[in-house]
Amino acid sequence: MAGVAERLFATFKLDAAKQQALLRLRLRLLRRQFEREPGQMVGFLVFLVIFGPLVLLVATASGFAYVAAPDPWPVQVMGIVLSVLWLIWIVLPLLAFRTNEGLDLSRLLVTIRHAARLGGEHAARHALRRPQLCDAPLFSGHAGRLV
Repeated sequence: MAGVAERLFATFKLDAAKQQALLRLRLRLLRRQFEREPGQMVGFLVFLVIFGPLVLLVATASGFAYVAAPDPWPVQVMGIVLSVLWLIWIVLPLLAFRTNEGLDLSRLLVTIRHAARLGGEHAARHALRRPQLCDAPLFSGHAGRLV
């Protein structure tokens, strides 16, 4: 089994010894967390029992829709799947982390920012987003015809 892991890490040009040490450390921390709070292990197992088959069922159904559905449906299903994955990507970090582990929303209150500075940062950030930069040339032709 060690040879398989070393070949896998070598495929991605990673140092196998460091990666194995990091994985052992992560497993040790996970075991300690479950030893300290045994209820989390029960919750984790319930999560796996409920959501594991659900994820497999959704993956199988969407794969079947990609292959066997009539013409417009594979694209529609892919759009729905990607939208749901995007929502999960946005919401999951808010639900998964504890206060000292990662995403701590109370840290946002520590930095004092003035309203004018926040407004300027917000406007600059949204003016330079890639979708707006790509949409501006597309819609500029329509704006010229309206005038």
